[in-house]
Amino acid sequence: MKNKNLFISVGVLLIGLLLSFFIWQFNESGKVLDKYLLGNIMLLFWIPILTIFFIFWEDVREFGFRMPENSKVIWSITGICMVLIVIILYFPSKWSQFQEYYPIFKQFNHPDPLFFKPNPFASDFGKMFFAEASYCLYMFCWEFFFRGYMTCGMSRSFGLWAVLIQAVPFTLLHVGKPIEETVSSFFAGLVLGLLAYYGKSFIPCFIIHSWVFIMFDIMVIMNR
Repeated sequence: MKNKNLFISVGVLLIGLLLSFFIWQFNESGKVLDKYLLGNIMLLFWIPILTIFFIFWEDVREFGFRMPENSKVIWSITGICMVLIVIILYFPSKWSQFQEYYPIFKQFNHPDPLFFKPNPFASDFGKMFFAEASYCLYMFCWEFFFRGYMTCGMSRSFGLWAVLIQAVPFTLLHVGKPIEETVSSFFAGLVLGLLAYYGKSFIPCFIIHSWVFIMFDIMVIMNR
């Protein structure tokens, strides 16, 4: 068992870093929203899933694909984080660099003019709801990759070092966004990694990250 755990931890580390490089290359090659979402879903979710089944011969639940252990504590922390996030993000949502950058859909090639309107939710709520929901699917894959696949996979032999290791490519893939977000993403990666490590689940991390994404878009628009 010890040898298998080491094999899985090292394998996840190497595959995770390789996929992170491919994700960076793919995302830098051009950002058409639908292709971006499909490509990232493949790299962040389906390829890791295939390695779990056909390289490691493991159950996906061992990679965080389940409800958290220590559920009362983990869900309480999740709720506290969601409240704090609203408070913490309020003032940055007024800053010019974030006002210009968000909603993030403006950053893709050939963006819909809707995303440049002062209040796109009021202009076409249905289209904005679909865009936000589509990006939450991407967030689900993102959190599975970093907090499920990498954190839970590497922790089998690396312990808490897995939390620090996954936070590095997580941060590097934020490069290109406003510098304040890139720097803070390292600390966010550590917090989410610890939540996944102690809960053995990426589901609370997905809920928090999606909450951040949706609430920040809303606050940016409200503060225009």
